[in-house]
Amino acid sequence: MGIHRINIDKLYLERDSFIHRADARVKTISTILLIFSVVSLHNLYLCLAIFFVAIAILKKLGIKAKTFLYPSTVVATIFAIILFTYGGKNLVWQYSFLKITEKSLSFAFLILFRVWACLAIFYIYMSTTKTNEIVAALSWLKVPETIVDLMLLMLRYVGTLSKEAERMYFSAKSRHAFSSDLPYFKKLKNFGMIAGALFLRSIDRADRVYLGMLSKGFKFKVSLKKLTKREIIQIVVLIFISLSIVFVDRVVLC
Repeated sequence: MGIHRINIDKLYLERDSFIHRADARVKTISTILLIFSVVSLHNLYLCLAIFFVAIAILKKLGIKAKTFLYPSTVVATIFAIILFTYGGKNLVWQYSFLKITEKSLSFAFLILFRVWACLAIFYIYMSTTKTNEIVAALSWLKVPETIVDLMLLMLRYVGTLSKEAERMYFSAKSRHAFSSDLPYFKKLKNFGMIAGALFLRSIDRADRVYLGMLSKGFKFKVSLKKLTKREIIQIVVLIFISLSIVFVDRVVLC
């Protein structure tokens, strides 16, 4: 049980690669299309292929596999729930009331690799695109202005909130709030008290920041150049690739 600092800026890796040089709008559109394509897949082997291609790209960019560690704990829980509850006729394994069928096994792995493939694609996007470029691309895509402003402020201040959470956690830990001698539920209660205090502080700080930004006439402005012919071709190619993935999954491999 612990709290770790979140630093959004560290997700971006300064490299000189084709993906880094690509326009943020092209990367945003391609990421959305690819994620929707992967989510719609029914074939496990096609999911595996996309996942390993994404992992190869991550490795080429210098991103370590441990970035999947924290999200994978949630994914593993979902995997276990589907594995033992999805149902099916052909029994593979059973112990007491727990049972695994061929259908539940294949579907659980399908969901697992769908999520991992989407995570890998998302990590490629975040590690090759700066925060301001992401927000500008979303604004260009006509995402509502309120959502864009909230996203910009969230990305800007999530590090501050995380730092405050870490400070509160270590302050409580120094007073033996998470000592190994304490019962688990007592430690959980102390953790909840920190979370509650942090929530109240974050609301107060958010209110003050919001009023301060309003008083200064804050407005996120986007000044992006027009897409070149090359970038338009890249978008068309990526749309074709996404549609081809769905076509192969639904028609060729069905």
